[in-house]
Amino acid sequence: MSNIPTILCCTNFISQYDALPHFLQTYLTEFKQRGYSIYDVNEQIPLQANNKNSFAFFIGQIPSELYEWLNVHFPLLPIINLYVDHPYYYFPFTEKTYPSYCPLLVMPDWTNALKNASNPLIAVANQTHISYHSITSNSVPPSQQTRTIDVLFTGSFTLPETIEQQFRQEQEKIYSVFKKIVSILENRENFELDTFIQECLVVEEQAKTQTFRFFYTYIDKYIRNLYRLKTLQALANTNIKVHYYGNSPKLLADILKSPANFYFNEAISFEETLKLMQNSKIVLTSAYQNNMALLSERSLSAMANGAVSIHGKSPFLNSLLKEGEEVISFSWLNDLEQLPQTIEQLLADTEKRQFIADNGQKKARTEFSVSTSVNRLLEKIELFRQQYYSLILK
Repeated sequence: MSNIPTILCCTNFISQYDALPHFLQTYLTEFKQRGYSIYDVNEQIPLQANNKNSFAFFIGQIPSELYEWLNVHFPLLPIINLYVDHPYYYFPFTEKTYPSYCPLLVMPDWTNALKNASNPLIAVANQTHISYHSITSNSVPPSQQTRTIDVLFTGSFTLPETIEQQFRQEQEKIYSVFKKIVSILENRENFELDTFIQECLVVEEQAKTQTFRFFYTYIDKYIRNLYRLKTLQALANTNIKVHYYGNSPKLLADILKSPANFYFNEAISFEETLKLMQNSKIVLTSAYQNNMALLSERSLSAMANGAVSIHGKSPFLNSLLKEGEEVISFSWLNDLEQLPQTIEQLLADTEKRQFIADNGQKKARTEFSVSTSVNRLLEKIELFRQQYYSLILK
C-alpha cells in the first residue's frame, strides 16, 4: 500500500459568499506545501487513500450521504470536519450508518451532544482552539492613522420575526415550545445551546417527536440575528460611521430607518472582506458564544490584518486574548448602551488603537496562523489514530 499522504476533500457544498470556501482553500494550500496530495471526491478518488498518513478533510455543510459513501469505500479513513453548526444537523448517529470500525473525528467546539452518540469511536476536540486561525496576506498592513473606514460590520441578516414566522408556518403545533425557548435565551448570554434545547425538548411532550435538528436550526438562526440587530440598533444615529456588508441591506436600512451614519452594501466574498479589514480601524463582530466559528475567525482575521477587533463576549475566546490589549469585547445584554461611547473614545485615540492593533496582529499571526492551526490539527489526528487503533486491535 502506498504511503503517499493523501487528503480527500469536497468543494461544491459551500456558498460563494461565505468565508468557508476561503478557509478550505487556505488549509489545502498549507497541506500541499507539506507534501499532501489533494483529491476532490467529485473528480478523482485515489486508491491509496486508506494508508495511515491520509484522511478526509471537510469544512462546512457536507451531505450525510457523502459520509456514508466514505464509510463504505474507505472504512479506515479518519473523517475531519472543522466547521459544522451542529452534528445532529448533518450526522445521523446510528450504528447502521456508522459501524463501530468507522473513525470519525469532528472538530467544532460546540459539539457536546456528540458525547452521547452511539458510536464509541467518535472523538471531539471540544473547547480547544485547535482549528482557530486568522487569514491574512504576508504584507504589512497599513497603520491605523491611514485607514479610512471607521467601523466595518459584515455578515448575513434575517429579521428575527421572519424566522419565527417561518417556524410557525412549518410547525404550528410546537410553536409554543419555540416561543418558550427563545424567550428564555433572549435574556441569557452564556449558554450551551445544544444542551439547553435538549433539556427543553425532554420536558415538552408536544416536542418529543420532533427532531433536535429542526429546533436547533431555527433557534440558532433566531438568536444569531437578534444579536446582530440589537448591536446595529445601538450604533444607529451616532457619530460613528458604520460600513455594513451583507445580504438584505435594503431591509436592514428600512428596519433601522436609514441612519445617516450607516453605509449599506451588498454581501461580498471573504477575500474582499479581508481587503476591507486592512482599511478598517475597527472590525465589529456580533456573534454569540454558541456561534464560535464566526466569532473566532472574523475576530482573529481582523486582528491579523491590523484592525482592532471588537466582538461579543465569549468566555472561551476571551480566555485566549488579553482584554484591552489585544482585543475589546462587549456583552450584548449589559454593554450595548455603552458600546457607542467605547467606540467613539477608541476612534479618537489613534495611539491606543495602534497599541491594541499591533498586539492583536502579533497574536493572530503567530499563535493563530494557519500553519500553527494545521500543526494542532495533525497532532490531534495522530492522537485520534492511536486511540482508534488501540480500540480496534483489542
